[in-house]
Amino acid sequence: MLEDREQELRNFSNNPRLPIDVVFNTVEAYIDFAELALQLMTQRQTVAKAYIVINDETRRSKTAITEWNCRLKANKNWINFKIHFRQAHQEFRETTCTTIEESEIQQNHVNLVQQVVEGV
Repeated sequence: MLEDREQELRNFSNNPRLPIDVVFNTVEAYIDFAELALQLMTQRQTVAKAYIVINDETRRSKTAITEWNCRLKANKNWINFKIHFRQAHQEFRETTCTTIEESEIQQNHVNLVQQVVEGV
């Protein structure tokens, strides 16, 4: 059952319209389940699980991920991770008026126009 939960976590896709705490709660639910199965997770492992989910959306979180990666190892704990990415998520939501899906559609249109122009 723990492997199934881990697979669900790997497949988890964060909706940028929802609070980032949805990611954190999903990771913490997995960690709690692992503890029930007597598979205790360290903070480093917890951060790694959340990092994977957030890193799958590099278009949205690229700067925040780069900043996180530059931190000293001693400062890379679960509490700091949540603080850092909550702030990054809030900044993203405040400065972005289109959704990720809309941005991708717009980029696809730009790429299509460029291909047509280059083809002509």
